[in-house]
Amino acid sequence: MTSEEEHAIRAWLTRIEETDPATIADVVHQCRYDMVGRNYLLALAAANKPQPKELDATGNDDRRTCNQCNNLMGRRCLAALRGEIAASRDHEPIRDMLMRCEGYAPKLTDPDQRPGRVRWPGLNRREVQMNDACDRSKGTKESDEVSDQRGAHS
Repeated sequence: MTSEEEHAIRAWLTRIEETDPATIADVVHQCRYDMVGRNYLLALAAANKPQPKELDATGNDDRRTCNQCNNLMGRRCLAALRGEIAASRDHEPIRDMLMRCEGYAPKLTDPDQRPGRVRWPGLNRREVQMNDACDRSKGTKESDEVSDQRGAHS
């Protein structure tokens, strides 16, 4: 991990008001050895511009911890295991950090029963844009192959 990447991750942790030194150390340590997790946090840091507070339209904090999610099994994230979020399959999230996650699955005690992809649709906007770009490039490649095959037969 470069010093610039560590700085971006630490700045993001500051933006989400993470102050626990042990949690910060755990995140930085994990990012040094887990490239997928590091890239995920760097994408979050780039996508989430500094805001005065993480509040929804009603003035409430709409973030959740992994401890509040049905996808947390022990120390592992089941959404990551199933490949539903951009993280390694054996992702061990920071369970008590408030965040917005597209893989969030509310427990019965959560008054808002919408899953993360519905609750925070902007989180996977980059993923959708990347998939669209891949689809377009595949479509162009396939149409070029068809044109090449037609040209070979004439």
